[in-house]
Amino acid sequence: MRPLQQAYRYLNLMRNAGKRQYGFAYLAWLRNGAVGLEPERQTFKLSTMGAQAVRMGLHAILGHEPFVAVNQ
Repeated sequence: MRPLQQAYRYLNLMRNAGKRQYGFAYLAWLRNGAVGLEPERQTFKLSTMGAQAVRMGLHAILGHEPFVAVNQ
């Protein structure tokens, strides 16, 4: 399975709607080359640790160079 497909699967399996929405917003931000402001966790009513867990999960799937990996 490709990294992008794994990332979507990871996000779709999240039970917490705020984390899932933040994850999709963060993934879209990465896919756009991290241009502009990073999605704010407060918009999705997430704690700092909740947002960090989502980011770490996505980076674990996509690797250290997510901008290259998501273009596959």
